[in-house]
Amino acid sequence: MVAAGNVQDETELDQITQMARTTLAHYLDSVAETNNTVVDTTSFQNYYCDNQKQNPHTPRVMASLGLDEEDVRVFIQECLFPEIV
Repeated sequence: MVAAGNVQDETELDQITQMARTTLAHYLDSVAETNNTVVDTTSFQNYYCDNQKQNPHTPRVMASLGLDEEDVRVFIQECLFPEIV
């Protein structure tokens, strides 16, 4: 995961896009090396989402940007941190 905010310098933007290209190329080169085993991570994903939904900072930041409180709630509960059923 990479977070880059308020990028205004073209050199910085070039560095970010080059890092994305390098990472994607590495992933595509490595993905064939998997042994085709499947691990069910549903419970871990749901645990993560449940805890993230309880984080008071996320809705507070979104509300400070002027977003409607109900829209923020729906976005966080259903889009940003969806649980696997």
